[in-house]
Amino acid sequence: MGISNRRQLPLATLMAFIDGGYLREQCKRKIGTDSIDYNVLKNRLESEFNTNCGGKYTGDLIRIYYYDAIVKSNDPKHQEQEERFAKIKSIDGMK
Repeated sequence: MGISNRRQLPLATLMAFIDGGYLREQCKRKIGTDSIDYNVLKNRLESEFNTNCGGKYTGDLIRIYYYDAIVKSNDPKHQEQEERFAKIKSIDGMK
């Protein structure tokens, strides 16, 4: 068995804070929809860190905090928001 010459990069523990309203608005403006695959977003955030850190670290995204305004229960968009929150909460690491 040979010894690997690959250098072990330091692990950077990552946490992201997302303003849900702003994220959805930017998605609507830039791509025409606010339908977001949060699993893809989570993976993309970690990948972007690892790509852009200059090879100095390996990022480990341990948690994403998602903030959003709460729609009142009598608002027509309440059910839509509840479904979105349920999807987000089901993803490992999303709070």
